[in-house]
Amino acid sequence: MGLSRQIDIREVVMLLGLKVNPKDSINSDTFNVQCPFCGDKKYHMNINCTKNAYACVLCSKEKGQGYLDLYSRAVHGVHCIPGPNGNGKEIYKELCDRLHYMQPVQCRPQSASACAPVQTRVARASDEVVGRTYGQLLNFQPFRLSEPHRQNLLARGFTDESIQRNQYRTIPKDYKWLSQYKSAKQICNDLSGLIQKNKMLKKRSPDELAAGFALCAYLQGAGCTLEGVPGFFKVGSFWCFNAIPGMLVPTRSMDGRVVALQVRRDKPKNWNDSKNEFLRYMTISSKGLPQGVTEGISRAHFPLGNPRLTPNVQVCVTEGPLKSDAAIELINLSEQSGSTFFIALHGTMNTKELPAFFKYCKKQGIQRIWNVFDMDKTTNAHVANAGKSVWKKAKEVGLGVVNKCWDEDYAKVKRLELSLLCAEHDILIPTTLNVFVDIANMARALEAADVRHSHKLLPDGTEVKDYWAPETKGIDDFLLKEFKKKEKGLDAS
Repeated sequence: MGLSRQIDIREVVMLLGLKVNPKDSINSDTFNVQCPFCGDKKYHMNINCTKNAYACVLCSKEKGQGYLDLYSRAVHGVHCIPGPNGNGKEIYKELCDRLHYMQPVQCRPQSASACAPVQTRVARASDEVVGRTYGQLLNFQPFRLSEPHRQNLLARGFTDESIQRNQYRTIPKDYKWLSQYKSAKQICNDLSGLIQKNKMLKKRSPDELAAGFALCAYLQGAGCTLEGVPGFFKVGSFWCFNAIPGMLVPTRSMDGRVVALQVRRDKPKNWNDSKNEFLRYMTISSKGLPQGVTEGISRAHFPLGNPRLTPNVQVCVTEGPLKSDAAIELINLSEQSGSTFFIALHGTMNTKELPAFFKYCKKQGIQRIWNVFDMDKTTNAHVANAGKSVWKKAKEVGLGVVNKCWDEDYAKVKRLELSLLCAEHDILIPTTLNVFVDIANMARALEAADVRHSHKLLPDGTEVKDYWAPETKGIDDFLLKEFKKKEKGLDAS
């Protein structure tokens, strides 16, 4: 039997018993699982069902491999090697046997390893449609910006004027406002049977779902289209919105249209940082939910404070819409207005829009791009690899890339820490005149030697990542620190 039958990678996931992220659905085109190879407990392995491939952001040194390699490594501890001299044919036959593919289709047992039905592909609506719907969503009165969130933004360096311009909003975690939308609660009650049949929906509180129904009724009353807009899904004949409580941060295209939404979640007061992972930023999505959009959900963000793109402007790539909004605001407040242009990604790996943007930059006379990812790009191999992806995409259109680094004082502290660890493991790394180059070289050498670094051990035995000082890790944090120093200097004078 040749390798003629394509096996769905989901069958391999279920056969191996890999734990799927509770926030994801195995019916989706992509979902995350706990990596079986690196002791991962936080769902860092991505399963791409369209490509039938897997990749772990923590331990995959190469691009994602296929379903046979996943099975071979998990069961036999070796990669699947294709070709006449490889082990691919044997691995394939063994997998087919375990999945009962050698039996007639009608005789295959309906076991837990049977593949779940694939979610129908739902295309994203046009930017014009999405922008109109999101624009009206930001006018929904119950989602007005809360005072605690306004104070948070002011502390980041925003002014009241820029807060209003950028249209930050709050999805409240208390639902007192629902008393004005009794029909939404009734819809939720009427659909309880359908809700309980859906694994993802039955985990939501009735108030959370009612909030989504209330918003949709408002938007439909305003003539908005909800089909094809990320974040919206259908229960029976009613549209609902995935209302995640927190600060709502718009993501904008270059023309200023809102094309995606992120939520900065409020950390619960009783959250134990040492024992739990807290995902602070979440892109609003309805992937895996009925009629939820399955593609084009994460988008690149262009702050409203960006200058016009000209040859003398410094173009910076960073991660996170709010981070870039704060950075451009602080640069403009520091009387450097018009000097820097930002594009922010929803995660360092979401680089799909960069090639087209880089081509546009080239046409505008831009010669180089600045990598302004957080400073752990010098010490964290995974962030560094994301930077390499940016570099490759820029190089393809003839642009150079420069790593923008800051906080030399902390870099010297980190260099001492890593140099002592290198000496302990007999790793010799010659120093240069650039402290940032030194720590990057040492971090790469320690990674290659499989020596863990930049992790802090807490009294309870829990390890936490400590790649860079939090007060200057991001470009926004650094600029805010410098801005405050400058303000103090002016006050003193």
